[in-house]
Amino acid sequence: MLHLIKYQFMELIRGKEVMFWALFFPIILATLFSLTLTNMSDAESFKVIDVALVESEQHSNSSFSEFIHSLDGKYVTVDLMSEEKSLVLLEEGKVKGVFYDTQVPSLSIQTNGVEQSILSSLLYSYITNEAMILQVMNEHPQQLQSLLESLQQSDSTIREVNMNNELADTSLSYFFSLIAMASLYGGFLGLQKAMLIQANLSSLAARICVAPMRRFPLVIISISSAITVQCTSLLLLLGYIHFILGISLGSNWIHILLTSFIGCILGVCIGYLIGALRITRNMTHNTKTNLVAGCTMLMCFFSGLMSFEMRYLIQQQIPLLNRINPAALIADSLESIVIFNNEQMYYENLVIMIGMSILFISISILITRRQKYDNI
Repeated sequence: MLHLIKYQFMELIRGKEVMFWALFFPIILATLFSLTLTNMSDAESFKVIDVALVESEQHSNSSFSEFIHSLDGKYVTVDLMSEEKSLVLLEEGKVKGVFYDTQVPSLSIQTNGVEQSILSSLLYSYITNEAMILQVMNEHPQQLQSLLESLQQSDSTIREVNMNNELADTSLSYFFSLIAMASLYGGFLGLQKAMLIQANLSSLAARICVAPMRRFPLVIISISSAITVQCTSLLLLLGYIHFILGISLGSNWIHILLTSFIGCILGVCIGYLIGALRITRNMTHNTKTNLVAGCTMLMCFFSGLMSFEMRYLIQQQIPLLNRINPAALIADSLESIVIFNNEQMYYENLVIMIGMSILFISISILITRRQKYDNI
C-alpha cells in the first residue's frame, strides 16, 4: 500500500505539463497581476460624476430638482440643459447619465458601469423616500415629522466604508479569481489519475488494472495524492502572493486556507469526473485535457478573472449561475470573508462546494468501479 502511495506521488510530480499548469502558470499570472493591478484602487477612487438635468416645463418635480442640486459638488456635477444637448453629451461620454425632472423622475444612461449604478441608486433612493413620505402622509400623518427627521439624519447617501478593517481593493477580486483558477487546475491532476485506471488508454493503466488490488482503494489513493499535490501547489501560490508580491489577503488565514483546500478537492473531483466519462468511445487524453482546460477557463471567465465586473453582472442577470459555478463559489467565499466578513455567505458557499465534490466523485466511482474490457 505504501509503495503504491509513493509512486502515485512520484507520477504526479514528474508530470512536467501537469505541474506547469498546477503551479508555475498561476505564479506567472500572479506576477503579471501584481505588475498591472496593484495601483488599481488609486486609479478607481471615487470621483464626482458628471450628469445632466432636464427639467420639464409642464410636469416638473421641484423636490427632485432640489434633491439633485443638493448633491452637486459632493457626488455629482449637475448641468441644467435641454434634452437634445444632454443626449448628445451622453452619447459622447461627457456625461454619465441624464436625469429627467418630470412628475415621475427618470434616468437615461448609455452604458452599464459603477458610475451608472451609483446614479441609479440615487434615483431609486429618491423614489423610495418619496413614496414612503406620501404613504405616511395618507395613512399616519402624525408620524410624518418623525419620518422626516429620520431621513434628515441620514447625512450621507454614499460613503466610504471600512470593511473588515481593510479598504476593499478592486485588484483583490482578480487575485481571488486567480486563486479559484489555481484551485480548479487540480482538474488536470484529477484527470491524469482517472486516465491511469482505464486500461484501454495506456499500457501503464492496463498494468495497474490487473494488479491484485480492489478498484475502490485505488481510486481513493489516486484522488488523495492529487489533492495533496494540488494543495501544496496552492500553498506555494498563496505564500508567493503574500510574502513575495506583498499583497495582503487579510487576516482570516484559517478561512482562506479552508476555502483553498475545499476548492482543490472540488477541482480534482471535476477533473476526475471528466476523465471517467466516456463521451465518445475513443476519446483521447489530449481531448480530455483540452476539455478540462476549456471548462476551467470558462468558469473563471464568469467568475471575473478577465473582468471583475463579470461576476456582478452574472449575479444581476443569472444569479443561479454563480451558485453552481465552482470558480465563482471560491472567489465569492474569499471575498465574503476577507472583505465583507460575511460568515453566513462564506459557509453557504463552502457547503455547496462540498456537496458538488461529493456528487462528482460519487458519479466518478460509479462509472469506473464496474468497468470491464473485452480486450485491450
